[in-house]
Formats: sequence, C-alpha cells, structure tokens
Amino acid sequence: MNRKLIVFIVAILVLGVLFWWSGRDQKAPQPEMPSITEMPETVAPPANPHGTELPTVESAVIAIQGGSGEDLGELTVKPNETIVVPGTDYSIRMTEFYTYWNWDSQPINLGYEEQNPTAKIEIIEDGKVLGYGWAFRNMEFFRMQMHGGPGGAASQLAFTLRTYEGLKFPNSATETGE
Repeated sequence: MNRKLIVFIVAILVLGVLFWWSGRDQKAPQPEMPSITEMPETVAPPANPHGTELPTVESAVIAIQGGSGEDLGELTVKPNETIVVPGTDYSIRMTEFYTYWNWDSQPINLGYEEQNPTAKIEIIEDGKVLGYGWAFRNMEFFRMQMHGGPGGAASQLAFTLRTYEGLKFPNSATETGE
C-alpha cells in the first residue's frame, strides 16, 4: 500500500510541475509591437499582403442579372471605366481583377493560375458608389446579400464573368504567370 501512495504522490508532483511549467511563457513580459500610428508616413502597406499582386485585363465581358432573375444583358467593361446598365438607374465599374480569387478576411489572389477568375464590380447610382459585387467565372450570378453587399435595389444585381482579354501579370510574375 505504501508503494501505491508513493506513486500517487510522485504523479501529483509531476503533474503540478508540468502545470506550472506550461504557464511560464504566459507570465513572461510580451514584447510591445509598434502601433500602425507609429509607422512613418512614407512606408506604404503592401498592395496585397496575403497573396500575389493583382494582374490586369484589357477588358472583360460581364453578364448582369436583376433581382427577379431578369437578364440585363452582357457588357464589355474596361478597368475603371464606368458603363450604364441598360434598363436600370445603375452604372458599373470593374476595379480589380483576380486570376485565383480567394477570401482570407479580405479578397486575395492566391496565384496567377486561372483557377478562379473574378472581377470586382462597383455599383454606382447618380455618380455615387453604392457598393460592389463579384463577377465570378466559376459561379454564376453570385448575390451579395449574405455578405454585406450594397443595400437597396443595387443588392439585387448579380454578375457573371463570361470572358476576358489582355491578361497581364505584374512585373514580379514569371512568363508563365506562376
């Protein structure tokens, strides 16, 4: 019986030491990280900190669908060019293009392989940007309501990326785009 008592006491001591040791790092003072406000103004944040730099296209064909599923046609858009959506009070503008779109707390471009081509489309009314939507090639007429998209009738617009031309990679990309 004494042997069992000794093993029990040793086990309790070992567990106590392990418990104490596991909390040591948390008690050590943590180094202070400089706040973003302490950074010099001349330092610009990276353009796409979690992914690759964004490629560009010369133009893209975007199919547009209204809130009740009506076809509003296809428009050829160029980057940062504002185009009126026929039959509506809205205009659209393509502001970003991704070859491999993904989400990591923000949109990112995972690489230059054309795995998930996507265009970011701003929705504009009376010269004011109401919000934006995504035109995916791999997912037709994605709607933004569940993702905090634009309010009002503009939230009923949905887009699909049909085609694109003139794909160009940033200078840091290789000739194959990888």
